[in-house]
Parts: sequence; C-alpha cells; structure tokens
Amino acid sequence: MLLNDAYPEKFRKALERRVRAQGINVLLQDKVAIPPEGTIGVKTARGISLVDADLFVQAYGARPNTELIATLDRDVITPQGLVRVNKHLEIPNHPGVFAAGDIIDWPEQKQAHKAVEHVPVVVGNVLSYLEGKPLREEYRGSPETIVIPVGKDGGSGFVDVIGGIRVVVGDLIVRNVKAKDLSVDRARETLGYKQ
Repeated sequence: MLLNDAYPEKFRKALERRVRAQGINVLLQDKVAIPPEGTIGVKTARGISLVDADLFVQAYGARPNTELIATLDRDVITPQGLVRVNKHLEIPNHPGVFAAGDIIDWPEQKQAHKAVEHVPVVVGNVLSYLEGKPLREEYRGSPETIVIPVGKDGGSGFVDVIGGIRVVVGDLIVRNVKAKDLSVDRARETLGYKQ
C-alpha cells in the first residue's frame, strides 16, 4: 500500500486508486536495478517485465544523516539512526546541543513542515541557554498532515486534527492548497527567495 500506517488504511487505498486511475502502474515491495543508459525495458527483482515505462520512482524510506552528531557519544543515536532529544529538542546529557528536523527521534512523520515547527523551539531554547536561563520552549508534536496532488487538478489529503478528529480532503482542497504549483511559491517565500 502507498504510504505507511501513520495514515488510515481507507485513505491510503483511496490514494492508490486515484493514482492508478491516472494510468500509473504501482508496483510495491519490488525493486528495479538501474539499467545501463540506452536500455529499453527492465525486469523487476520479482521478474515482472516493464518494457514501456516512462519513469521509475524508487522509494526506500529515509535514512537520517547523523554521522557528525554521533561523534558526541554513541548514546545520542537510536538504533534507527535518529538523534535522541527531550521536550526542549535538546540532546540529553549534552546541555546546549539541540537538534531539529528529520533527524530527531520524535513520534511523528518526517516532513518539511514539521521542521518549520521545530525552529521556534530550538531558537528560543538556544537563546535561553546562552543567557544562562532555564529552557522554557517545549515541543509538543504536530498533527499528522499530508497533501498529495495527483495531477494539477486534485489529489488527496489527510489531517489528524488535534483532539483525534481525522479529516480526509479531496480535489477541491488539494487543488487550491498544493496541486496547482506544488507549493513552490509558498516555499520560496518562506525561505526568503525572491522571484
């Protein structure tokens, strides 16, 4: 199934139906070795012949790049390769050392918009630390949200609203939130890039 079980099965199945309805063939739990340039057609590890594919998207899952932070101490990294943090996003037993983004061991999906929510916590706590004051900013997590365009006219989205309310959104919302431009303009603005 597309996506992981952080999202409801009904949503995941509906998204896969939308993708397939666009004529996209989805192969899961299989892989394709990258063929030499000029090769026409490939065979998957399970022996499925793909002679006319336009594009292969190989998805392996994320692996955090935590080699540098691991030099502090072996215990700062979990067996999954994530950085242990407390509610202040500070690395335990390393006062004044903070982590944010996809590398932190926090029970949430690793997404760019989550890192944006980590920033005020880390900045506030770095300032407190530098002033010799107690850390006061706490990260409480973020609701699970995902918006997946399927073409320029729609797609599916999921929002796990605070209080346990789960909402699935469709074409109208996805088209207006992300499908038209994949949120590129909003991302550029957030990062301070000028057009």
